[in-house]
Amino acid sequence: MLDLILDILPFVVFVIGKRWKGLKEGILASLCFASLALIYHGITNGLGPVFIFVLVSLGLFLLMGWISYSKQNEVIFKLQPAIAGGVFGVILLIAFYAFDYSVLLELMKDMGQYMPPEYQGTLDNPQMKSVLYFLSRNLGMGLLILSGFITLAAYKLSDWWWLTFRFVGFYVVFFIAMIYAYQTP
Repeated sequence: MLDLILDILPFVVFVIGKRWKGLKEGILASLCFASLALIYHGITNGLGPVFIFVLVSLGLFLLMGWISYSKQNEVIFKLQPAIAGGVFGVILLIAFYAFDYSVLLELMKDMGQYMPPEYQGTLDNPQMKSVLYFLSRNLGMGLLILSGFITLAAYKLSDWWWLTFRFVGFYVVFFIAMIYAYQTP
């Protein structure tokens, strides 16, 4: 639960900080909270794949924040989740279709050591492997669609709608992708 809060907090802080103090303060405050999230993930998960993903995400966060501040355009900063989701979606789809490789299955194999002992054997189950295999494809497509909605929200909708698409949208996409992954033979 703390992971979820730490992932949401930088974006909420951006919206609130921008409203109260301005674009510069909103970006700086959100970068501080994103850095805290990076430190937390490094301490709790070690320097494994999750930390690398969070580090790359923070790098994109910094880059988009700097460009947004220098151009005085908040939309650039708001596009960060759309770019990250779109790139990850493309990676998932290319790996799945071009190389018959499931990024999520391999990631879970790497992350298995961090799972509680009672769950460590779940990846030995062929059905779970199949679900993770097809989840890579479904999530890749869902992330591309969600990136389009986040981009639309960044340009056309309020900050709060953008935030809603950013977070609630991801969980809706993940839920739908999971349902289809379980139904794929």
